[in-house]
Amino acid sequence: RELKEENARLLSILQKGGLNEDMQERLKQNQEELHEMEQTWEQRLSEARAQWEKEMKESGAGKAAQSIETQPHLHNINEDPQLSGVLKHVIEEGTTVVGRSGATATSSSSASSSYDHRITLTGLSIQPDHVVFVRRKDKVSVRSINNANVVLNGKILSGEAELK
Repeated sequence: RELKEENARLLSILQKGGLNEDMQERLKQNQEELHEMEQTWEQRLSEARAQWEKEMKESGAGKAAQSIETQPHLHNINEDPQLSGVLKHVIEEGTTVVGRSGATATSSSSASSSYDHRITLTGLSIQPDHVVFVRRKDKVSVRSINNANVVLNGKILSGEAELK
């Protein structure tokens, strides 16, 4: 609002013919600032996204993100859509146990001592050793440990299932 008022004042001085170089420069700067302010948030967001994508391509980080999408992986789901898919964990070749951070596995857990990889999650219902993934080449199977609650494609997992 203040920029518009100052621009209007400078324009009225210009129309009267009394604008020196300093005032002309201020008018030009004010008009540029006003133009930037009038850009919509979406335009600024799309420009920032384009800049980010350019930087990702230049740094090579974009290739790493693309390689995750071609491998078996887990990604988070959040009630806030902007936070969904932010965390991604690749299921590596071999046995991967998913469980709670900082917890010590129980002696009844068959996966507590024999796994190749571990993915650590936090949450109230996450058990110390919650689920195990076994990846052999292009096949991945999943099973819960100690009857932990595991939901696979919206259905409660009972026993072992092969992922597609």
